[in-house]
Amino acid sequence: MATPTHTDLQITGMHCASCSARLEKVLNQLPEVKATVNIATEKAHIAYDPQSTDIAGLVKAIQGAGFETHPRRDIAAEKQQRGAT
Repeated sequence: MATPTHTDLQITGMHCASCSARLEKVLNQLPEVKATVNIATEKAHIAYDPQSTDIAGLVKAIQGAGFETHPRRDIAAEKQQRGAT
């Protein structure tokens, strides 16, 4: 992977360590993807090559594994943006 793009996705539906391990395995089987899934934070940190995989592909794989996902919210950035407008 030359210069990976990084993203954090919030994952819902994980109930145990097996769930997070299964999801991590599914994501890491995608082309040019390196993912770590943390059940405690319900977060997937994913490095991927955007020429091989895109966010839609990541979401599809997560949903195919039986989980739901959405981008992690950056509360501090949202507050700062509201204050600037």
